[in-house]
Amino acid sequence: MRSEITPTQRRLLDALIADERRSLRELMALCGVSSTSVVVYNLVRLEALGYLERGPCGQARAWRVCNRPDPALAVVEAARKWMHVDERLAAVIREWE
Repeated sequence: MRSEITPTQRRLLDALIADERRSLRELMALCGVSSTSVVVYNLVRLEALGYLERGPCGQARAWRVCNRPDPALAVVEAARKWMHVDERLAAVIREWE
C-alpha cells in the first residue's frame, strides 16, 4: 500500500514527470532542498513507495516514473497534452479573426 508523499517528494516527482533526465543538482534547485543527499534520500523513498524505478546500475539520470499511481498526476499529464491542442486551436482562431 502506498503512503502519502511529502511536498518535497511531490516536487521531485513533478520535476521527473516533466523531464526524467534531470541531474541531481537540477532536482535540488527545482525542489529547493539543501543538498543532493536530500534529493537522493527522497528519490530512494519514492522508489520504495513504487512511484519511481531506477535504471541500470551506474547509469546517470536513470530514474523513471512508473505506474503514475496518483490520479492528480494523470490530470496533470492530460492537461499538458491538451495545452498543445489549445495552442494550435488558438493559432487557427487568430488566423480566422
